[in-house]
Amino acid sequence: MKPRVIRKQIQGFLIAGGLATGFHWSVMSLLIVGGFSPVIATGVGAGSGAALNYALQRGLAFGSSLSHKLAIRRYAVATIAAWLFNLIIFALLNSVLGLPVVIAQFITTATVAALNFFIYKRFVFNE
Repeated sequence: MKPRVIRKQIQGFLIAGGLATGFHWSVMSLLIVGGFSPVIATGVGAGSGAALNYALQRGLAFGSSLSHKLAIRRYAVATIAAWLFNLIIFALLNSVLGLPVVIAQFITTATVAALNFFIYKRFVFNE
């Protein structure tokens, strides 16, 4: 694949992911302020961000022409795995290691984002 295409995919991935992550963090923050535990809040936030992320990744990053039926099934598998990974990493960083919520979520988000790019490119939107 040409470096220009990969660069465009990475840029689209980061824009789409940034918007979805902003939504995730907004939902998470509102839930924490509302009295939910940070672990529950990040789980719900991640699920909310994932719903927005599908359409943005499909169009902005990967320009996939796969049928929605197939792509959504693949995306669901990838999202469930990423959601669980997000929850486990955050819980370890925040609850076990005692890192503050913002730092734990930042590290978690960066880790999950790197994993997601690879999975989306090779599995979810791969024709």
